[in-house]
Formats: sequence, C-alpha cells, structure tokens
Amino acid sequence: MKKHVEALQLLLWLIDLGLTALAWVGAYWLRFDLGLLPITKGRPPFQFYLASLAAILPIWSLALQAFGLYEPERLRGLGRESVALVEAVAVSVGLLAIFSFFYRDIEFSRLLIVIFVPLDLGALLIARFVARRVVVRRFERGVGVKRVLLVGNTDVAQRFAERIAANPWVGLRVIGWIDDGEEPESADTEAPPRLGALADLSRLVADERVDQVAIALPYERFGAIRQILQTLSSEHLTVRVIPDLFQFDLFMNASIESLDGLPVINLVESPLVGINAVAKRIFDVLFALAFLLIFSPLYLLLAIAVKLSSRGPIFYRQERMGLDGRRFEMLKFRSMPVDAERDGPVWNTNADQRATGLGRLMRRSSLDELPQFVNVLRGEMSVVGPRPERPVFIEQFKERIPRYNLRHKIKAGITGWAQINGWRGDSSLEKRIEYDLHYIENWSLLFDLKIIFLTLFRGFRHRNAN
Repeated sequence: MKKHVEALQLLLWLIDLGLTALAWVGAYWLRFDLGLLPITKGRPPFQFYLASLAAILPIWSLALQAFGLYEPERLRGLGRESVALVEAVAVSVGLLAIFSFFYRDIEFSRLLIVIFVPLDLGALLIARFVARRVVVRRFERGVGVKRVLLVGNTDVAQRFAERIAANPWVGLRVIGWIDDGEEPESADTEAPPRLGALADLSRLVADERVDQVAIALPYERFGAIRQILQTLSSEHLTVRVIPDLFQFDLFMNASIESLDGLPVINLVESPLVGINAVAKRIFDVLFALAFLLIFSPLYLLLAIAVKLSSRGPIFYRQERMGLDGRRFEMLKFRSMPVDAERDGPVWNTNADQRATGLGRLMRRSSLDELPQFVNVLRGEMSVVGPRPERPVFIEQFKERIPRYNLRHKIKAGITGWAQINGWRGDSSLEKRIEYDLHYIENWSLLFDLKIIFLTLFRGFRHRNAN
C-alpha cells in the first residue's frame, strides 16, 4: 500500500499544480481576452502573469502540503479532503495577498483573483473526484488489489476489516482470518471467513497468494505474536500489527510517528497544531475585532443597563478552565446581585432564581456572554470551541465522565457544536462531551464557520440557556 499511496501522492501533486497553472491562465483569458468584462487600466502583459506562476505554484504547493492533502488519511475520505482543499486554497490566496503587499511592483487584478479562485478550486475538486473514481474502478475489477490475511478475530480486527471494506480507495481486500480456539458465532454473513488456525499461517500465505498480514491479537498473547513475526520473517510480504489498545474509547486523533526510527503512538493529540493553530488564531482575532467594532453600541447600551439595574460592577469575572487545564478569568455582563455566591459556587439550572430581571433577559438571549470576545483577543478563548467550565465542577465531572478532560485539548469557545445542538446549561453532560469531542476530532475552519452561522439561528435563544 505504501508504494501505491506514494505514487498517488506524486500524481495528485503534479495534477494540482498543473490545474492551478491552467486556472491562472484561464482567469487571465476570461478577465482580459474574452471581451465580456470592461478593462479600465489597460491590458497587462500576459508574460507578467505567466511569470508570477513562479511564486503562485510554490505557495499553493506548500498550503496543500500543510493541510495534509497528500497524506494517506486525507486520500481516504472525499468529504474531509474537500474541506481541507477549500481551506488550503483560502490560505493560499491570503499568502498571495501578503506576498503582493510586500512586493509593491507586483499588483494583480482583483477581479482576476475573484475569477481564479473558484476556477482553481472547482478544477482541483473535480480532478480529485475523477482520480478517486478511476482508481476505485480499477480496484473493483481486481487490478492492483492487495490480499490481506487477518491474524485474530478481535473487535479491533473486525473494525479493521470493516474500514477496509468501506474504503475501496486503499486497494486492500481481507480474504479471511486465522486463530486458535473455537470460532465464535456471527450473524454477519459478509464478515471475512475463518481460514484456519495459527499453525496454518505459512501454508495459507502460499496457497491464498497473501500480500499482507495484519496481526490483531491482544497484548497478553505476545508470545504468539512473536512466533508469528518469526514465521513471517522469511516471507516476501507486508506485515502490520494493529494494537488492541485502540479498542478503548479513551483516545482522540490517534496517530503514529517516528522518533529517530522508534515508532511512537500518540493517543491523545489536538488537531490544532502548526498551521491549523495559526489559521484558527488569525480567524479568531479578526472575527473578534470585527464583532467588537460593529456591535460596540450594543455593548455600551448593555453596560449602562447593567449599571442602572442593580448595584455592583458591570462585568462579572469567573475562573474557568481552558486549553490544557490552564485557568483564566472569563468575562460576562453581570446578571446576578454581587453577593449571589457568598455561600459558594452553585451549578446553574433553569430554575436558578439568583438572576436579576435584566440578567434573566440577557441569559435567555446569551447577551451576557458578549464580553468573552475580549477573552478571545487575549488568547484565552476561541470564537468556537467547547464551553469552559469552573474548576470546582470539573473535579466532579472528570470522575463521572472518563473522557471529560479531552475537551481541554483546544481552547474553550463562546459558541460550540454542543451548544447549537441544544446541549448547554442544565442538560446532559454526557451528550455535551460527546458533541464537544466530535467537534475536536473533526475540526476545520469550515466547521467553525458552519457553527457560527447556525449560532445566529439556534445559539442565542434556547430553552436550556440560563
């Protein structure tokens, strides 16, 4: 599979650069040569735009690489691949704008850029879809498909077989499995068949023309694993080991990397590292600044209303836990009397009577949360992410919900996937964590934009807001 994937990576890279160059030239033709669009500043020389590809193609190549569009896992899911492609092109356009800003002699037609982006994005999406279909059709005819023999019939082995069946793009087919002991009953008629016991391994490798062996035995059977590896050491095939620790639902974004030749399994890893973290931070700062500027009159009105409605400060500062367990003071418009928590922290419920009249109105419409855009500018929060909780309650929740602290692998947010789906306030904590972790594991800038858009219709007013 490695050689197959490497060939696809090189082919896709060449196709991407070729189509980007064609889209750039096509945009020039549509803008200046077709005759449908007015030309007010004269027709710029084509040679200038052609030469600019020397800067554009490296920028596009770096962005596509940075967003993982040539990594094997990206090649297996068209949906995620499309999202990453949109993000990569958006970042590329931003980098191109920065490049042209610092080199004042280079000035591109803005209308040409507007034409180029959808042309390029559409061409790249169509090309990848077509390439995927061509390769899958070849595999469906059996051309180039690798035959895989599973050793073991554990839950992890079954999941491995199911994912291979669901992803014909990888060019693998599980022909069956072997193990000692009795064969368990199975209602799945499409599951790979049992072909024998461990002692039959060498014979089956030869008789069944096996290309790859995937070992999916539990760690307590390490002796058997070692014996199997010794048996296969003289065979010309690929051997994989699927650790049974992946059966536990306590990891997130698991991956394997090499540390000076030593394979290391990362079980809990944030998706927001490298360029992803930079892109999200830039988006947060720009969005927060724009929001604070546009809605500054609303902030002023709410501040005056809070001050006139009851004695005390305008803002309420409360300790919350954010990224990697770091604590910070989250800002809110004060919605309760100043002495509301003199007896200690209280979990908010729909029946909470401590809020003032104005406070209840602000809570129902989530207007009390607006000062948190200042937390975003400080770098303590993000526009989108899991809602931050108070440390005193987290100590209780993490004992009750094993995966609770995984939500702290990214910054807390003003709005989030759980909130727009109704899991906020006095609602199921388990469901809230489930939605928070789904967001983290599937993060993208487009996902953030979707959540912000849905917040306009679902997030500000909800029955569980309190």
